Amino acid sequence: MKRILIDGKRFSNQEEFYSEIDRLLTRNLDWKTGHNLDAFADLLCGGFGFHEYGEKLEIIWSDAEKSKSDLGTKFFETLVEIMNETDYDFSCDLKFVDLRIVPYEEKYKLDVFDFTDRCFRDLGKSFEPEGRHSFYNEIENTFDSFWCLLADSKVIGTVALKKIEEATVELKALYLSNDFRGMGLGRRLMETAMSFAKEKGYERVVLDSMSKYKDALRLYENLGFRETERYNDNQYADVFMEKLL
Repeated sequence: MKRILIDGKRFSNQEEFYSEIDRLLTRNLDWKTGHNLDAFADLLCGGFGFHEYGEKLEIIWSDAEKSKSDLGTKFFETLVEIMNETDYDFSCDLKFVDLRIVPYEEKYKLDVFDFTDRCFRDLGKSFEPEGRHSFYNEIENTFDSFWCLLADSKVIGTVALKKIEEATVELKALYLSNDFRGMGLGRRLMETAMSFAKEKGYERVVLDSMSKYKDALRLYENLGFRETERYNDNQYADVFMEKLL
């Protein structure tokens, strides 16, 4: 099952909505899709480069109230009816979720701990907030900045920056819930951190990782990171990367 995120922030009218659906559900077409409800239903069926014909789609719609206002209530409700329809050659699991990236606050601490513990266990690691990960108890004093990605009010992602030299920050704590992968949210977290670093006048962002984390390394490379020399004594890392801003 493939996943897509319909982000209400990316469009403000019906034509822009259809263009966003083209971006999400088509790949390398040499012709233009129709921008109408029938064509929308056809794209949901699949076979246009993103998912196979008849393959089930999980659809997360963020900022749905904004979308309803921008698109018009009747048009929005028709879209929802189509996605929930059972007579078409597709099946959609539609969920409305409020997604926000927010700066860390102390009120998120327990949720961040629970989320990080789940991520570590998924990776076969152990989260040790009273041991080698004790800096999580002092997030606001440890990091230059730390962000939480919230789904409604639940932490589903994190990313942070830590100053290590006058003009260099290190990317830290990039984690994303398995249930929300494959929708560009990891890239959004990274871009939030990169924008902050640039605004603060940093000239370089570095990170360490492990060669077995292929998806993460691919994301870093797509965002312009390139391998560099080891810059710390992290015994678990075997990949070191940098991006010049």
